[in-house]
Amino acid sequence: MIRSTKQRALIREVFEQADRPLSPQDVIAAVADSEQNLGIATVYRTLKMLREQGYLVAVELPGQPTFYERAEHEHHHHFQCDQCGIILDVPGCANVQRLSRNLEGCEIDRHEIWLFGRCADCCEAPPAEA
Repeated sequence: MIRSTKQRALIREVFEQADRPLSPQDVIAAVADSEQNLGIATVYRTLKMLREQGYLVAVELPGQPTFYERAEHEHHHHFQCDQCGIILDVPGCANVQRLSRNLEGCEIDRHEIWLFGRCADCCEAPPAEA
């Protein structure tokens, strides 16, 4: 049996309030204003435990650190800002049957589509001076 701690409850709360996938560093930043002292090792152990329990799933992009989100989300895709690196959920799903018309004889078991560009905040920010 895994005991519940204030730190674990705080990490769950961070994910309950999150509207996007989070990295371990995002979790640390989200609780920085609270009175809890949350170490990175505690965050990693708790993320592992929450994945094993089926509460979180990993969001993986090749060449990037792993992000996490609640497992209860319906199938969806992700957007990553090229400027600030934030990862956002993209609701819904592209029509995979239409995209795979040229894959005659193939069976698709799963898919992941990533979109890249600049998020709304970065689009609104004035250009950085060189």
